[in-house]
Amino acid sequence: SMDVAIHNVYERYWEKGKKVETPTHEPFRVLKDSILYLDLTMLSSEELRKQMERVKAYKGIIFDMRGYPKALDCSSIVAPCLYPHRKALFYYSYADYWQPGVFRKNPYWQEFGTENPNYYKGIPVVLVNGLAMSGSEHIATIIGNAPKGYVIGEPTCGVLGNVLYVPFVSGVATRITGRGVYWPDGTCTYPGGAKIDQYVYPDPEAIRQGKDAMLEEAVKYIQERKD
Repeated sequence: SMDVAIHNVYERYWEKGKKVETPTHEPFRVLKDSILYLDLTMLSSEELRKQMERVKAYKGIIFDMRGYPKALDCSSIVAPCLYPHRKALFYYSYADYWQPGVFRKNPYWQEFGTENPNYYKGIPVVLVNGLAMSGSEHIATIIGNAPKGYVIGEPTCGVLGNVLYVPFVSGVATRITGRGVYWPDGTCTYPGGAKIDQYVYPDPEAIRQGKDAMLEEAVKYIQERKD
């Protein structure tokens, strides 16, 4: 029996796969009828924190989570602003090392938010699609579970757990989910992913015309809410 350490697995097998893409729009902007748009795939922690400090001035917020968040602490920035109280959304399972093949329920639930009577009382909407995975799905669920939260889009990846990197001798590597993530009612988040309130799928003609059907539907939803 011996321990073997393979260094820099993350950098070698994940970071090198990222491509720098030229942004096609601003990471934040004010839309019509006092609606704020925030692209969580583009906003840094500092930028996101600055935007969240002034969200009370807006009737609604549209969070774009169609991709992976740029700010790794995104959930700890967004949740305290949207929640009046701490809230548990998931529980996890873990492998029993003493009994291979046996997985047990972790009795400790992960809670989000804080006690905040001055939480945002407008309408938060989050956009998701097939590019939303893991951390993205956590954030989408956090926003969707806010008092007036709403999730619009298409099915997400359904891989909410932590990631384990498995390198092979050939130099090829893969990644697997390292634990089970469950909803409060006991159902697994795999493979369904984040729960969606309104399904909206890309329309080929709208794409050719440069329209964003999900964004338009989110604006419409906020405008039509009476509260």
